[in-house]
Amino acid sequence: MLLIVFDSAASLKSEAALTEELVFAYGNSQKLSITFIPWVFGSAHYYFAMIDYSSVMTNVKAISLLSGGLDSILATELIRRQGIEVITFNIKTPFGIPKKDGSSEAAQAADQLKVPLKVVSVEQDYLRMLRNPKHGYGKNLNPCVDCKIFILKKAKKYAKEIGADFIFTGEVLG
Repeated sequence: MLLIVFDSAASLKSEAALTEELVFAYGNSQKLSITFIPWVFGSAHYYFAMIDYSSVMTNVKAISLLSGGLDSILATELIRRQGIEVITFNIKTPFGIPKKDGSSEAAQAADQLKVPLKVVSVEQDYLRMLRNPKHGYGKNLNPCVDCKIFILKKAKKYAKEIGADFIFTGEVLG
């Protein structure tokens, strides 16, 4: 569900005109369920447009970069609950430490979420990137930038192979 607030200028338009604008922005009107709620606050007039776009997302496929940590698990579940087909993606590097049963945290998370997991083994390519990082050996985020670019490129290649529409992560920013 998406909620859009139109300002007082929009209240001068008809619901049909507003619907036309939303269809232009979000797609086929037969797939969108739009409910308008007029609202007056003092002398200002507003419209709330509630859009149920879940039916629009029925044929969308996405790649989740799944580490097995809380952030990537939550991001995967949020996207999956929107009706988007999610395939989780994880890379195997020389630095991964398997659990006692031999599985990874990503495999365990994908199993709990009941989503497919694609694991790509990149040991040698990863070591080459670490030995010669494009962004240098500097301090702070430099090694992380090269690693993130490396992972995203691998995910992009896989996304193209399977026809995924987008890639997402569960990053903590800030």
